[in-house]
Amino acid sequence: MPPKKKDTVYLLLVVNDQIRNNLLKLLQENNYSPIAVTEPNEILRILKGHQCATVFLDCGAVSNYGTGICSKLKVACLDCRVVLLCDKSQESHRDIAREVMDIGIYACLWVPYEGWEVLTLVRHTPGKKQPKKKTPKKMLAN
Repeated sequence: MPPKKKDTVYLLLVVNDQIRNNLLKLLQENNYSPIAVTEPNEILRILKGHQCATVFLDCGAVSNYGTGICSKLKVACLDCRVVLLCDKSQESHRDIAREVMDIGIYACLWVPYEGWEVLTLVRHTPGKKQPKKKTPKKMLAN
């Protein structure tokens, strides 16, 4: 019987130091265990042991490694959600966002983004069991 894959993993391949550090801090403060990586092969190696993931990439990483990184991530982990971090003031970021959106990434966040935006994306990661909603009891007529 094959080994059971681990739960959701949160990975960051973010070239911009300030953005990477802010994301790490935000996720850690909210009881997530993000992993910052320095190159795509490291992400691909980690993804092989996980059933689902959320990967944060910035446009700098996509510029360095090419838009094909998004496709490779999706192949390595079927339930991988890629979130692209962009800056609207950078014309090249708009082009990158357009290209990777065509590939089918999950979301694109534009700087300045709010912490709640990031946390909403990670809370709704596939594979995480959401608490069942209780159905209200019907009121009985007297």
